[in-house]
Amino acid sequence: MISRFENKKILVLGFGEEGMDTLTFLRENASCKKIGVADALSYNEFGVGAKRQLKEDVNLHLGEDYLRAVKNYDIIIKSPGIPSSIIELKKGQEITSQSDIFLSYCRDRVIGVTGTKGKSTTCLLLHDLLLRAGYSAELVGNIGTPALSFLSKKKNNTLYVYELSSFQLETVSVSPKISVMLNIFPDHLDKHESMDAYVNSKRKITAFQKEDDLFIYNKEDARVCEIADNTKAKKIPFSPKRKMENASAYLDPVVKLMNIFGIEEKVLDEVLRNFKGLPHRIEYLGRYKGIDFYNDSAATIPEATVSAITTLKNVQTLILGGVDKGGDYKKMLEEIERKKEIRNIIIFKGTSNEIADFFENSDKLVFPASDMQEAVEHCFNNTGRGNACLLSPGFASFNMFKNYKERGELFKGYIRNYT
Repeated sequence: MISRFENKKILVLGFGEEGMDTLTFLRENASCKKIGVADALSYNEFGVGAKRQLKEDVNLHLGEDYLRAVKNYDIIIKSPGIPSSIIELKKGQEITSQSDIFLSYCRDRVIGVTGTKGKSTTCLLLHDLLLRAGYSAELVGNIGTPALSFLSKKKNNTLYVYELSSFQLETVSVSPKISVMLNIFPDHLDKHESMDAYVNSKRKITAFQKEDDLFIYNKEDARVCEIADNTKAKKIPFSPKRKMENASAYLDPVVKLMNIFGIEEKVLDEVLRNFKGLPHRIEYLGRYKGIDFYNDSAATIPEATVSAITTLKNVQTLILGGVDKGGDYKKMLEEIERKKEIRNIIIFKGTSNEIADFFENSDKLVFPASDMQEAVEHCFNNTGRGNACLLSPGFASFNMFKNYKERGELFKGYIRNYT
C-alpha cells in the first residue's frame, strides 16, 4: 500500500485515460479516507469505460463547476490537460501527478525524454533498441501506457522509457536517472502563462537530478543549453545531424544512449530497418492518381512544418493552418516562400489572415479550404503527377477537428476515397 495517501482525501482531477488509470491505482494500492473525481464533462458525456469506473465509492464533481471541489481535498492528482494556473490551493493542500508519483518510486530505472517535437519517435526508437538488445523495457507516458499501471507490478530489472510533456513535468519534484532534452520551441503558450513558464516546466526533467545522473541534451539549442548549464547531472551533449529518412526526428540522442548501454551499432541498424515510424509524423500514405501524399498532422507548431518541408524534396502542394498556439510563424512562411517547388498553398478556415496575406505578392497559388474534403480536392486538382502533397499545418487543430489525430485520419480517408 502507498502510505503517502493513507487516510487522505484524494481528488483525481481530470478523467481521461490517465485519470482512469489513477483511480484504478488508488483503489488497488491506497487506503484513502475519500476519493473524488472532478472533470469538466458531465456524466453522460463519458464513454462506457469511464462510466464503468465511476462507482458508488467515488464522489463525483462533474460539469462546468468541477474546480470548486478542489478545496475539499488534501491531495489533488492532476491530469496533464488541466493547466496548473487555474487551480487554487489552500494552505496544507498538495498537488501532484502520475509522473511525480511514478518518479518518486522508480526514477532510478527511468529514461525520461522531453522536447517540443520528436519525443514520441525518440522514445519508440529507444524502446525498440533496448528490446532488441535484450533489455526488459516498457513505454510509459504520452506514447505508451499510463505510468501508474506499472507501479503495482514493477520489476526491478525493467527500464521505463517515459515520454514527458511540459504538462507532465510541471508538477514533478523528482527527475529521472537519465534525462533527454531534444529541443525547445514556443508551444502550448495558450495554456502556459508565458514562454518562461513553458521552459521552466521542461527544466524539471533535470532540475532534481544528482551528480551521478545523466543529462543528454541538444547543444545546438540555446534554451536547452541554458538548462544544461544549471544541472548537477553529468552532461552528454549531442549535435542533431543524423536525421531519419522521411521523419523529423534525429538519431543522435538514440546513438548516445546506445553507447551508454553498450549496445552494438548493428542492433540499431536492425531497429532502423524495421522501424515503421509513427502515424501523423511525415507519414507516407502512398501514390494516388500519380501524386505522393504525406501526412504530418502532428506538426502543430511552425518549426515542425519547416522540418517537414526541409526533409521532403518534391512537395508541390502544402496544406497549412489552424489555431495559433503562440508560435512565431515568420521563419516558416519565409522558408515556404524560399521553396520554389512549393507552388500551391491550401489554408484552412479560421487561420490568421496574416498567413494568406504573406503570399499576396508571391507567385504561389493560395486556396482557402472550409474543411478537409475541400482541401483534398484542391490537392488532386492542382498537384501535378510525380509531385507530392503534404499536410503539415504548423497550427493546432481544435478549431475544426477533435485533435491532430482526427485531422490526419480524415486526410487519409478523403485521399483513399477520392474519385
